[in-house]
Amino acid sequence: MRFRTTAIALLSVSCTLLSACGGQRIKGRVIEGGIGRAMVVSATDTRTIATAGVDDPAGDAQTGFEGVRVRLLRPSGRTTGGPAAEIASAVSGPDGFFDISVGNKDQISGRFEIEASGGGVFQVRNTIFVPRNDQRVLVLVRPNSAAE
Repeated sequence: MRFRTTAIALLSVSCTLLSACGGQRIKGRVIEGGIGRAMVVSATDTRTIATAGVDDPAGDAQTGFEGVRVRLLRPSGRTTGGPAAEIASAVSGPDGFFDISVGNKDQISGRFEIEASGGGVFQVRNTIFVPRNDQRVLVLVRPNSAAE
């Protein structure tokens, strides 16, 4: 009986660890744009990889925004008819890069809402499709001088 209890406990821990490892990552960047908008782009899009003065010998990289909170939300009314619910979030780091880890890959599929706010920018909220591994999320924001 004791062996059986131990085996069940070990199996439970293993399943928990495996499901945590099966999570999904949403990577992207927050940069200045003419309008507030979030979109899925290729991972090779220079706006998601070039850092001004570092990876951009031509000097045309855009400066990212640090300190912008990027949230992944279930679309409003998707299952309950209620408001959007947060799945996961992260804050953009130096040069605007962010990396959101979603613990359970079943939490997002198809489309979801993405919201960016704070950090001296106007809020952005769009519905986008889950990016593939070879894609990134690019968030274009407008500076809000009143927020500074």
